[in-house]
Amino acid sequence: MKASSLLITLWILFQFCIPESFAQTKSDSFESVIQSAMQKRHVPGSVTAVYYQDSLVFSKALGIKNINEQTPVDRHTVFNLGSATKPLIGIAMGILVEQGKLNWEDRVKDHYPDFRLSDPYVTNEARIKDLFTHNLGYASEDLLWLLDSTSTKELLNRYSMAEKIHPLRATFEYNNLMYVIAGEVIGAVSGQHWTDFIQTNLFDPLKMDHTFARAVDVIPYGNYATPYLYEDNQWISHPINLADQMGAAGNIWSCQADMEHLLEFLVNEGRFRKKQIISPETFRYLTRTHVVESLPEFDDLYTFVQPNFRTYGMGWFLHDYRGEKVVFHPGSMDGMNAQFGVVPSKKLAFFTLTNRDWAGIWRATFYKAIDLWAYDDNSRNFLKAVKDPFAEMVRDWEEHKTALKDPDKLPDITSKDLEGVYKHPMYGSAEVISENSQLKVIFNHRLTFHLVHWYGNSYLGKPQGRYYDLEDFFEFEIRDGNQKQFEVFGEIFLEQE
Repeated sequence: MKASSLLITLWILFQFCIPESFAQTKSDSFESVIQSAMQKRHVPGSVTAVYYQDSLVFSKALGIKNINEQTPVDRHTVFNLGSATKPLIGIAMGILVEQGKLNWEDRVKDHYPDFRLSDPYVTNEARIKDLFTHNLGYASEDLLWLLDSTSTKELLNRYSMAEKIHPLRATFEYNNLMYVIAGEVIGAVSGQHWTDFIQTNLFDPLKMDHTFARAVDVIPYGNYATPYLYEDNQWISHPINLADQMGAAGNIWSCQADMEHLLEFLVNEGRFRKKQIISPETFRYLTRTHVVESLPEFDDLYTFVQPNFRTYGMGWFLHDYRGEKVVFHPGSMDGMNAQFGVVPSKKLAFFTLTNRDWAGIWRATFYKAIDLWAYDDNSRNFLKAVKDPFAEMVRDWEEHKTALKDPDKLPDITSKDLEGVYKHPMYGSAEVISENSQLKVIFNHRLTFHLVHWYGNSYLGKPQGRYYDLEDFFEFEIRDGNQKQFEVFGEIFLEQE
Protein backbone atom coordinates (compact mmCIF):
# COMPACT_ATOMS: atom_id res chain seq x y z
CA MET A 1 0.00 0.00 0.00
CA LYS A 2 2.84 2.39 0.75
CA ALA A 3 4.36 1.82 -2.73
CA SER A 4 0.93 2.37 -4.29
CA SER A 5 0.50 5.65 -2.42
CA LEU A 6 3.91 6.78 -3.56
CA LEU A 7 3.05 6.05 -7.18
CA ILE A 8 -0.20 8.01 -6.86
CA THR A 9 1.67 10.95 -5.36
CA LEU A 10 4.24 10.90 -8.14
CA TRP A 11 1.48 10.71 -10.77
CA ILE A 12 -0.22 13.77 -9.27
CA LEU A 13 3.06 15.68 -9.28
CA PHE A 14 3.63 14.75 -12.91
CA GLN A 15 0.15 15.85 -13.93
CA PHE A 16 0.22 19.21 -12.19
CA CYS A 17 3.77 20.34 -11.53
CA ILE A 18 5.42 19.32 -14.77
CA PRO A 19 2.88 20.92 -17.10
CA GLU A 20 3.09 24.15 -15.13
CA SER A 21 6.86 24.09 -15.44
CA PHE A 22 6.59 23.31 -19.15
CA ALA A 23 4.14 26.17 -19.63
CA GLN A 24 6.57 28.46 -17.86
CA THR A 25 9.32 27.27 -20.18
CA LYS A 26 7.16 28.14 -23.20
CA SER A 27 6.52 31.62 -21.84
CA ASP A 28 10.20 32.16 -21.11
CA SER A 29 11.17 30.94 -24.58
CA PHE A 30 8.58 33.16 -26.24
CA GLU A 31 9.64 36.21 -24.26
CA SER A 32 13.25 35.59 -25.25
CA VAL A 33 12.22 35.40 -28.91
CA ILE A 34 10.39 38.74 -28.64
CA GLN A 35 13.24 40.47 -26.83
CA SER A 36 15.78 39.17 -29.32
CA ALA A 37 13.61 40.28 -32.24
CA MET A 38 13.11 43.74 -30.70
CA GLN A 39 16.86 44.12 -30.28
CA LYS A 40 17.74 42.92 -33.78
CA ARG A 41 15.04 45.02 -35.45
CA HIS A 42 15.47 48.07 -33.20
CA VAL A 43 11.95 48.10 -31.76
CA PRO A 44 11.69 50.41 -28.71
CA GLY A 45 8.55 48.92 -27.14
CA SER A 46 5.90 46.27 -27.59
CA VAL A 47 3.00 44.46 -25.99
CA THR A 48 2.20 40.87 -26.92
CA ALA A 49 -0.28 38.27 -25.71
CA VAL A 50 -1.34 34.71 -26.51
CA TYR A 51 -4.68 33.16 -25.57
CA TYR A 52 -4.82 29.36 -25.88
CA GLN A 53 -7.77 27.05 -25.33
CA ASP A 54 -9.46 28.66 -22.31
CA SER A 55 -6.84 30.92 -20.78
CA LEU A 56 -4.33 33.68 -21.33
CA VAL A 57 -1.01 31.84 -21.48
CA PHE A 58 1.27 34.80 -22.23
CA SER A 59 1.02 38.58 -21.90
CA LYS A 60 3.95 40.96 -21.66
CA ALA A 61 4.70 44.66 -21.98
CA LEU A 62 8.34 45.15 -22.96
CA GLY A 63 10.63 48.08 -23.69
CA ILE A 64 9.91 51.79 -23.66
CA LYS A 65 7.19 53.96 -25.11
CA ASN A 66 9.31 57.10 -25.44
CA ILE A 67 13.05 57.02 -26.06
CA ASN A 68 13.80 60.56 -24.89
CA GLU A 69 11.93 60.11 -21.62
CA GLN A 70 12.85 56.42 -21.22
CA THR A 71 9.33 55.66 -19.99
CA PRO A 72 8.40 51.97 -19.96
CA VAL A 73 5.46 50.47 -21.77
CA ASP A 74 2.72 49.28 -19.40
CA ARG A 75 -0.58 47.42 -19.67
CA HIS A 76 -2.51 50.55 -20.54
CA THR A 77 -0.06 52.14 -23.00
CA VAL A 78 -1.95 52.53 -26.26
CA PHE A 79 -0.56 51.76 -29.72
CA ASN A 80 -2.03 52.40 -33.13
CA LEU A 81 -3.59 49.30 -34.73
CA GLY A 82 -3.20 50.62 -38.27
CA SER A 83 -4.98 48.35 -40.71
CA ALA A 84 -5.61 45.83 -37.93
CA THR A 85 -8.56 48.19 -37.39
CA LYS A 86 -10.25 46.59 -40.41
CA PRO A 87 -11.46 43.35 -38.74
CA LEU A 88 -13.14 45.46 -36.05
CA ILE A 89 -15.06 47.41 -38.70
CA GLY A 90 -16.16 44.10 -40.19
CA ILE A 91 -17.36 42.94 -36.77
CA ALA A 92 -19.27 46.20 -36.29
CA MET A 93 -21.00 45.70 -39.64
CA GLY A 94 -21.76 42.11 -38.62
CA ILE A 95 -23.51 43.42 -35.51
CA LEU A 96 -25.72 45.63 -37.71
CA VAL A 97 -26.56 42.61 -39.87
CA GLU A 98 -27.55 40.64 -36.76
CA GLN A 99 -29.69 43.56 -35.66
CA GLY A 100 -31.59 43.20 -38.94
CA LYS A 101 -30.69 46.68 -40.16
CA LEU A 102 -29.02 45.56 -43.38
CA ASN A 103 -27.73 42.50 -45.23
CA TRP A 104 -24.31 41.77 -46.70
CA GLU A 105 -25.75 41.60 -50.22
CA ASP A 106 -27.58 44.95 -49.97
CA ARG A 107 -26.47 47.68 -52.33
CA VAL A 108 -24.25 50.28 -50.66
CA LYS A 109 -26.17 53.19 -52.21
CA ASP A 110 -29.46 51.97 -50.69
CA HIS A 111 -28.07 52.58 -47.19
CA TYR A 112 -25.60 55.36 -47.95
CA PRO A 113 -27.05 57.56 -50.71
CA ASP A 114 -23.89 59.74 -50.87
CA PHE A 115 -21.89 56.74 -52.11
CA ARG A 116 -20.41 57.53 -55.51
CA LEU A 117 -17.55 56.16 -57.60
CA SER A 118 -16.43 57.28 -61.04
CA ASP A 119 -18.07 54.29 -62.75
CA PRO A 120 -21.89 54.55 -62.49
CA TYR A 121 -22.27 50.80 -62.95
CA VAL A 122 -19.98 50.00 -60.00
CA THR A 123 -21.71 52.68 -57.93
CA ASN A 124 -25.03 51.02 -58.61
CA GLU A 125 -23.89 47.42 -58.16
CA ALA A 126 -21.50 47.65 -55.18
CA ARG A 127 -22.72 45.56 -52.23
CA ILE A 128 -22.03 45.95 -48.53
CA LYS A 129 -19.72 42.93 -48.54
CA ASP A 130 -17.72 44.44 -51.44
CA LEU A 131 -16.53 47.22 -49.15
CA PHE A 132 -14.56 44.63 -47.17
CA THR A 133 -13.07 42.42 -49.88
CA HIS A 134 -10.83 44.80 -51.91
CA ASN A 135 -12.26 43.79 -55.28
CA LEU A 136 -14.35 46.71 -56.55
CA GLY A 137 -11.65 47.60 -59.05
CA TYR A 138 -10.34 50.85 -57.48
CA ALA A 139 -6.98 51.73 -55.97
CA SER A 140 -6.80 53.13 -52.46
CA GLU A 141 -5.59 56.65 -53.35
CA ASP A 142 -4.05 57.13 -49.91
CA LEU A 143 -2.49 60.42 -50.99
CA LEU A 144 -5.92 61.91 -50.32
CA TRP A 145 -5.37 61.71 -46.57
CA LEU A 146 -1.58 61.88 -46.59
CA LEU A 147 -1.51 65.24 -48.37
CA ASP A 148 -4.57 66.81 -46.80
CA SER A 149 -6.50 66.86 -43.53
CA THR A 150 -9.92 67.41 -45.02
CA SER A 151 -13.17 65.97 -43.63
CA THR A 152 -14.33 62.43 -44.35
CA LYS A 153 -17.13 63.82 -46.52
CA GLU A 154 -14.71 65.85 -48.65
CA LEU A 155 -12.24 62.96 -48.74
CA LEU A 156 -14.88 60.66 -50.25
CA ASN A 157 -16.16 63.40 -52.54
CA ARG A 158 -12.69 63.72 -54.03
CA TYR A 159 -12.30 59.95 -54.14
CA SER A 160 -15.32 59.75 -56.42
CA MET A 161 -13.04 61.14 -59.13
CA ALA A 162 -10.61 58.20 -58.94
CA GLU A 163 -10.47 56.14 -62.10
CA LYS A 164 -11.34 52.46 -62.04
CA ILE A 165 -8.25 50.32 -62.72
CA HIS A 166 -9.81 46.84 -62.85
CA PRO A 167 -13.20 45.43 -63.86
CA LEU A 168 -15.67 44.94 -61.03
CA ARG A 169 -14.68 41.95 -58.83
CA ALA A 170 -11.97 40.90 -61.28
CA THR A 171 -8.99 41.00 -58.92
CA PHE A 172 -7.78 41.84 -55.42
CA GLU A 173 -6.71 45.50 -55.02
CA TYR A 174 -6.10 46.47 -51.40
CA ASN A 175 -8.14 49.58 -50.65
CA ASN A 176 -8.26 51.62 -47.44
CA LEU A 177 -10.91 54.02 -48.70
CA MET A 178 -13.59 51.33 -48.99
CA TYR A 179 -13.32 50.82 -45.24
CA VAL A 180 -13.79 54.55 -44.78
CA ILE A 181 -17.00 54.16 -46.78
CA ALA A 182 -17.96 51.18 -44.60
CA GLY A 183 -17.62 53.44 -41.57
CA GLU A 184 -19.98 55.93 -43.19
CA VAL A 185 -22.48 53.11 -43.90
CA ILE A 186 -22.36 52.11 -40.23
CA GLY A 187 -23.13 55.70 -39.30
CA ALA A 188 -25.96 56.06 -41.80
CA VAL A 189 -27.66 52.80 -40.78
CA SER A 190 -27.17 52.98 -37.02
CA GLY A 191 -27.79 56.70 -36.57
CA GLN A 192 -24.49 56.95 -34.67
CA HIS A 193 -21.06 57.92 -35.91
CA TRP A 194 -19.17 54.68 -36.50
CA THR A 195 -16.80 55.51 -33.63
CA ASP A 196 -19.74 55.76 -31.22
CA PHE A 197 -21.36 52.62 -32.60
CA ILE A 198 -18.23 50.52 -32.21
CA GLN A 199 -17.69 51.91 -28.71
CA THR A 200 -21.22 51.01 -27.59
CA ASN A 201 -21.56 47.68 -29.36
CA LEU A 202 -18.04 46.24 -29.21
CA PHE A 203 -15.60 48.06 -26.94
CA ASP A 204 -18.01 48.47 -24.02
CA PRO A 205 -19.20 44.81 -24.01
CA LEU A 206 -15.57 43.67 -24.29
CA LYS A 207 -14.60 46.02 -21.44
CA MET A 208 -11.98 47.60 -23.68
CA ASP A 209 -11.85 50.68 -21.49
CA HIS A 210 -8.64 52.15 -22.88
CA THR A 211 -9.31 51.75 -26.60
CA PHE A 212 -9.87 54.80 -28.77
CA ALA A 213 -11.64 54.97 -32.12
CA ARG A 214 -10.64 58.63 -32.47
CA ALA A 215 -6.94 59.44 -32.62
CA VAL A 216 -7.64 62.96 -31.30
CA ASP A 217 -8.53 61.34 -27.94
CA VAL A 218 -5.13 59.68 -27.62
CA ILE A 219 -3.06 62.77 -26.77
CA PRO A 220 -5.32 63.90 -23.89
CA TYR A 221 -5.19 60.31 -22.56
CA GLY A 222 -1.42 60.68 -22.32
CA ASN A 223 -0.30 57.06 -21.97
CA TYR A 224 0.57 56.39 -25.58
CA ALA A 225 3.60 54.96 -27.37
CA THR A 226 5.60 57.39 -29.48
CA PRO A 227 5.84 56.18 -33.10
CA TYR A 228 9.35 55.50 -34.46
CA LEU A 229 11.21 54.50 -37.55
CA TYR A 230 14.82 53.29 -37.51
CA GLU A 231 17.06 54.89 -40.11
CA ASP A 232 20.82 55.58 -40.31
CA ASN A 233 21.37 53.76 -37.00
CA GLN A 234 19.01 55.99 -35.10
CA TRP A 235 15.38 56.12 -34.08
CA ILE A 236 13.36 58.88 -35.69
CA SER A 237 10.18 59.88 -33.91
CA HIS A 238 7.02 60.73 -35.79
CA PRO A 239 4.04 62.77 -34.66
CA ILE A 240 0.86 60.80 -34.00
CA ASN A 241 -1.20 60.39 -37.12
CA LEU A 242 -4.40 62.31 -36.44
CA ALA A 243 -6.05 61.51 -39.78
CA ASP A 244 -9.41 60.58 -38.28
CA GLN A 245 -11.06 61.19 -41.63
CA MET A 246 -9.77 57.70 -42.57
CA GLY A 247 -10.03 56.22 -39.09
CA ALA A 248 -12.26 53.29 -40.08
CA ALA A 249 -9.45 52.05 -42.33
CA GLY A 250 -6.69 52.17 -39.75
CA ASN A 251 -6.67 54.58 -36.83
CA ILE A 252 -8.00 52.72 -33.78
CA TRP A 253 -5.67 52.66 -30.76
CA SER A 254 -5.58 49.98 -28.07
CA CYS A 255 -3.45 48.49 -25.31
CA GLN A 256 -2.35 45.22 -23.74
CA ALA A 257 -5.15 44.98 -21.18
CA ASP A 258 -7.90 45.58 -23.75
CA MET A 259 -6.46 43.39 -26.49
CA GLU A 260 -6.38 40.47 -24.04
CA HIS A 261 -10.18 40.71 -23.96
CA LEU A 262 -10.32 40.76 -27.74
CA LEU A 263 -8.31 37.52 -27.87
CA GLU A 264 -10.82 35.77 -25.64
CA PHE A 265 -13.59 37.01 -27.93
CA LEU A 266 -11.75 35.62 -30.99
CA VAL A 267 -11.02 32.20 -29.50
CA ASN A 268 -14.65 31.81 -28.46
CA GLU A 269 -16.14 32.87 -31.82
CA GLY A 270 -17.69 36.11 -30.64
CA ARG A 271 -18.24 35.33 -26.96
CA PHE A 272 -16.67 37.17 -24.03
CA ARG A 273 -17.26 36.19 -20.39
CA LYS A 274 -20.40 34.22 -21.24
CA LYS A 275 -21.84 37.08 -23.30
CA GLN A 276 -22.29 36.36 -27.01
CA ILE A 277 -21.48 39.68 -28.70
CA ILE A 278 -21.80 38.30 -32.23
CA SER A 279 -23.09 34.85 -33.14
CA PRO A 280 -20.69 32.04 -34.07
CA GLU A 281 -22.35 32.00 -37.50
CA THR A 282 -21.49 35.67 -38.10
CA PHE A 283 -17.98 35.16 -36.77
CA ARG A 284 -17.44 32.27 -39.20
CA TYR A 285 -18.86 34.32 -42.06
CA LEU A 286 -16.40 37.13 -41.34
CA THR A 287 -13.44 34.77 -41.11
CA ARG A 288 -14.06 32.54 -44.12
CA THR A 289 -12.73 32.99 -47.64
CA HIS A 290 -14.54 35.55 -49.79
CA VAL A 291 -11.86 36.45 -52.38
CA VAL A 292 -8.42 35.25 -53.45
CA GLU A 293 -5.69 37.51 -52.04
CA SER A 294 -2.89 38.51 -54.40
CA LEU A 295 -0.62 40.98 -52.63
CA PRO A 296 3.10 40.74 -53.43
CA GLU A 297 5.24 38.78 -51.00
CA PHE A 298 7.51 41.16 -49.11
CA ASP A 299 9.66 38.41 -47.59
CA ASP A 300 10.33 34.69 -47.64
CA LEU A 301 8.00 33.85 -44.77
CA TYR A 302 5.24 32.50 -47.02
CA THR A 303 7.79 30.15 -48.56
CA PHE A 304 8.95 29.23 -45.08
CA VAL A 305 5.46 28.31 -43.81
CA GLN A 306 4.38 26.81 -47.19
CA PRO A 307 0.68 27.76 -47.36
CA ASN A 308 -1.54 26.05 -49.89
CA PHE A 309 -3.88 29.02 -50.19
CA ARG A 310 -3.91 32.79 -49.59
CA THR A 311 -7.34 34.40 -49.40
CA TYR A 312 -9.23 37.25 -47.74
CA GLY A 313 -12.39 37.32 -45.67
CA MET A 314 -14.32 40.30 -44.33
CA GLY A 315 -11.37 42.30 -43.05
CA TRP A 316 -9.15 39.25 -42.51
CA PHE A 317 -6.28 37.62 -44.35
CA LEU A 318 -6.47 33.83 -44.41
CA HIS A 319 -4.04 31.06 -45.26
CA ASP A 320 -3.16 27.61 -43.95
CA TYR A 321 -0.29 26.70 -41.68
CA ARG A 322 0.50 23.12 -40.69
CA GLY A 323 -2.81 22.08 -42.17
CA GLU A 324 -4.94 24.57 -40.19
CA LYS A 325 -6.62 27.82 -41.21
CA VAL A 326 -4.94 30.96 -39.87
CA VAL A 327 -6.96 34.20 -39.76
CA PHE A 328 -5.17 37.49 -39.13
CA HIS A 329 -4.65 41.12 -40.09
CA PRO A 330 -1.50 43.24 -39.77
CA GLY A 331 -1.38 46.99 -39.43
CA SER A 332 1.14 49.72 -40.20
CA MET A 333 0.66 53.41 -39.52
CA ASP A 334 3.38 56.06 -39.33
CA GLY A 335 5.79 54.45 -36.89
CA MET A 336 3.53 51.70 -35.53
CA ASN A 337 3.09 48.02 -36.39
CA ALA A 338 0.37 45.70 -35.15
CA GLN A 339 -1.12 42.30 -35.79
CA PHE A 340 -3.72 40.09 -34.26
CA GLY A 341 -5.08 36.79 -35.41
CA VAL A 342 -6.60 33.45 -34.51
CA VAL A 343 -6.21 29.78 -35.39
CA PRO A 344 -9.84 28.72 -34.88
CA SER A 345 -9.31 24.95 -34.85
CA LYS A 346 -6.59 25.26 -32.20
CA LYS A 347 -8.43 27.92 -30.17
CA LEU A 348 -5.33 30.07 -30.19
CA ALA A 349 -5.34 33.85 -30.59
CA PHE A 350 -2.44 36.29 -30.65
CA PHE A 351 -1.68 39.98 -30.83
CA THR A 352 1.37 42.19 -30.83
CA LEU A 353 1.63 45.98 -30.95
CA THR A 354 4.93 47.80 -31.51
CA ASN A 355 6.10 51.39 -31.86
CA ARG A 356 8.53 50.89 -34.72
CA ASP A 357 7.19 50.73 -38.24
CA TRP A 358 8.31 48.18 -40.84
CA ALA A 359 10.19 45.98 -38.36
CA GLY A 360 8.46 42.77 -39.40
CA ILE A 361 8.70 41.05 -36.02
CA TRP A 362 4.93 40.66 -35.69
CA ARG A 363 4.96 38.06 -38.46
CA ALA A 364 7.74 36.02 -36.86
CA THR A 365 6.28 36.09 -33.35
CA PHE A 366 2.81 35.07 -34.54
CA TYR A 367 4.03 31.81 -36.06
CA LYS A 368 6.35 31.19 -33.13
CA ALA A 369 3.34 31.44 -30.78
CA ILE A 370 1.41 28.94 -32.91
CA ASP A 371 4.33 26.51 -32.92
CA LEU A 372 4.98 26.77 -29.19
CA TRP A 373 1.46 26.40 -27.82
CA ALA A 374 -0.43 24.49 -30.50
CA TYR A 375 2.38 22.12 -31.51
CA ASP A 376 4.91 22.11 -28.64
CA ASP A 377 7.52 22.97 -31.26
CA ASN A 378 10.36 25.40 -30.56
CA SER A 379 12.58 24.44 -33.48
CA ARG A 380 11.95 27.19 -36.05
CA ASN A 381 13.52 30.63 -36.27
CA PHE A 382 10.92 32.64 -38.13
CA LEU A 383 12.75 35.96 -37.83
CA LYS A 384 15.40 34.70 -40.26
CA ALA A 385 12.68 34.35 -42.90
CA VAL A 386 11.30 37.84 -42.31
CA LYS A 387 13.30 40.54 -44.00
CA ASP A 388 13.45 44.09 -42.76
CA PRO A 389 11.38 45.58 -45.60
CA PHE A 390 12.19 49.17 -44.69
CA ALA A 391 15.93 48.55 -44.78
CA GLU A 392 15.59 47.06 -48.27
CA MET A 393 13.39 49.91 -49.42
CA VAL A 394 15.92 52.47 -48.14
CA ARG A 395 18.80 50.71 -49.87
CA ASP A 396 16.96 50.44 -53.20
CA TRP A 397 15.83 54.06 -53.02
CA GLU A 398 19.32 55.32 -52.21
CA GLU A 399 20.74 53.40 -55.17
CA HIS A 400 18.03 54.86 -57.41
CA LYS A 401 18.74 58.42 -56.23
CA THR A 402 22.48 58.02 -56.72
CA ALA A 403 22.01 56.72 -60.26
CA LEU A 404 19.89 59.77 -61.21
CA LYS A 405 21.90 62.52 -59.56
CA ASP A 406 23.55 64.90 -62.02
CA PRO A 407 23.97 68.40 -60.52
CA ASP A 408 25.87 69.54 -63.63
CA LYS A 409 22.71 69.15 -65.66
CA LEU A 410 21.26 72.56 -64.79
CA PRO A 411 17.55 73.45 -64.83
CA ASP A 412 16.24 75.52 -67.70
CA ILE A 413 13.45 76.97 -65.54
CA THR A 414 14.53 79.35 -62.78
CA SER A 415 13.39 78.84 -59.21
CA LYS A 416 11.53 82.14 -59.37
CA ASP A 417 9.61 80.98 -62.43
CA LEU A 418 8.55 77.77 -60.67
CA GLU A 419 6.75 79.69 -57.93
CA GLY A 420 2.98 79.60 -57.95
CA VAL A 421 -0.10 77.65 -56.94
CA TYR A 422 -0.65 74.31 -58.63
CA LYS A 423 -3.82 72.22 -58.53
CA HIS A 424 -4.89 68.62 -58.84
CA PRO A 425 -8.58 67.76 -59.12
CA MET A 426 -8.39 65.04 -56.46
CA TYR A 427 -5.41 65.94 -54.32
CA GLY A 428 -6.02 69.66 -53.93
CA SER A 429 -3.51 72.50 -54.06
CA ALA A 430 0.26 72.73 -53.90
CA GLU A 431 2.03 76.05 -53.41
CA VAL A 432 5.59 76.32 -54.70
CA ILE A 433 7.62 79.05 -53.05
CA SER A 434 11.29 80.04 -52.99
CA GLU A 435 12.62 80.82 -49.54
CA ASN A 436 16.28 81.63 -48.83
CA SER A 437 17.21 80.30 -52.28
CA GLN A 438 15.49 76.97 -51.59
CA LEU A 439 12.27 75.74 -53.14
CA LYS A 440 9.45 74.44 -50.97
CA VAL A 441 6.17 72.81 -51.92
CA ILE A 442 3.30 73.02 -49.45
CA PHE A 443 0.35 70.70 -50.08
CA ASN A 444 -3.03 71.94 -48.88
CA HIS A 445 -1.42 74.19 -46.24
CA ARG A 446 -0.50 70.97 -44.41
CA LEU A 447 2.49 69.01 -45.66
CA THR A 448 5.75 70.71 -46.69
CA PHE A 449 8.46 69.28 -48.94
CA HIS A 450 11.91 70.87 -49.22
CA LEU A 451 13.26 70.52 -52.75
CA VAL A 452 16.89 69.74 -53.58
CA HIS A 453 18.02 70.11 -57.18
CA TRP A 454 18.92 66.69 -58.58
CA TYR A 455 19.20 66.98 -62.35
CA GLY A 456 17.72 69.25 -65.01
CA ASN A 457 14.23 70.31 -63.91
CA SER A 458 13.99 67.46 -61.40
CA TYR A 459 14.14 68.04 -57.66
CA LEU A 460 14.21 65.57 -54.79
CA GLY A 461 11.41 66.40 -52.37
CA LYS A 462 12.16 65.67 -48.73
CA PRO A 463 9.06 65.83 -46.49
CA GLN A 464 9.27 67.94 -43.37
CA GLY A 465 8.31 66.00 -40.26
CA ARG A 466 7.33 62.95 -42.29
CA TYR A 467 9.00 59.70 -43.06
CA TYR A 468 11.47 58.67 -45.66
CA ASP A 469 8.89 56.67 -47.65
CA LEU A 470 7.26 59.90 -48.87
CA GLU A 471 10.43 61.17 -50.53
CA ASP A 472 9.92 61.51 -54.27
CA PHE A 473 11.08 63.45 -57.30
CA PHE A 474 9.28 66.58 -58.43
CA GLU A 475 9.55 66.84 -62.23
CA PHE A 476 8.81 70.36 -63.50
CA GLU A 477 8.10 71.33 -67.10
CA ILE A 478 6.36 74.01 -69.17
CA ARG A 479 3.48 72.82 -71.33
CA ASP A 480 2.25 74.31 -74.57
CA GLY A 481 0.84 77.74 -73.84
CA ASN A 482 3.46 78.37 -71.14
CA GLN A 483 1.46 76.58 -68.44
CA LYS A 484 3.76 75.12 -65.82
CA GLN A 485 3.24 71.73 -64.20
CA PHE A 486 5.01 69.27 -61.97
CA GLU A 487 4.67 65.53 -61.59
CA VAL A 488 5.09 63.74 -58.28
CA PHE A 489 3.80 60.38 -56.96
CA GLY A 490 2.73 59.68 -60.53
CA GLU A 491 0.26 62.60 -60.47
CA ILE A 492 0.36 65.90 -62.38
CA PHE A 493 -0.31 69.25 -60.71
CA LEU A 494 -1.06 72.16 -63.07
CA GLU A 495 -0.27 75.80 -62.34
CA GLN A 496 -3.35 77.97 -61.77
CA GLU A 497 -3.49 81.44 -63.28
